[in-house]
This record gives sequence, structure tokens and C-alpha cells, in this order.
Amino acid sequence: MTNLFELLNLAQERSDKMAKRLQLMTQRYEALEKRRAVEVEGFKTDLKHLRQKFKDVEKQLLKVKELPEQSTRVLIFLRVFLNCVSVYVSVFLSWL
Repeated sequence: MTNLFELLNLAQERSDKMAKRLQLMTQRYEALEKRRAVEVEGFKTDLKHLRQKFKDVEKQLLKVKELPEQSTRVLIFLRVFLNCVSVYVSVFLSWL
């Protein structure tokens, strides 16, 4: 009879420990999800600011009537590069 009570107590202790551990892991996971969401939002904001800065620089360059050929090439390269980055970021964020 004593062994049965000891086994029941041992099983209850293990069950309690597992429940506490599960609760802790759930809390950590929720915190991690919140952090990930904040990081993604910050990343989107950074990308938005980068796009706006690029558009501002592009407007300034276009105001100059006679751009050297090299500057025009750089401008085209930057436009293509930014579009590629935007596509890759969109695909990446869709996975999250």
C-alpha cells in the first residue's frame, strides 16, 4: 500500500514538473513570437524608409539636366537592385 502511494506521489510530482515546464516553454514561445513580429515590423519600416530615401535621391539626380552616362547607369542599377530586394523581402515575409 505504501509503495502505491509513493508511486502515485512520484507520478504527481513528475506531472506537476512537466506542467510547469510546459507553461514556461509556452511563455517563452509567446515571447519569441512577439519579438519576431516586432522585428518583422521594424524590418518593413526600415525598407520603407530606404525606398523613400532612394526616391528622393533619384528625384535629385533627375533634376540635373545633363547626367553623365555613368550616373545614369548607377541610377538604373540602383532602381533594379531596389526592385529585386523588394521582391526577395516580400517572398521572405510571406514565409513568416
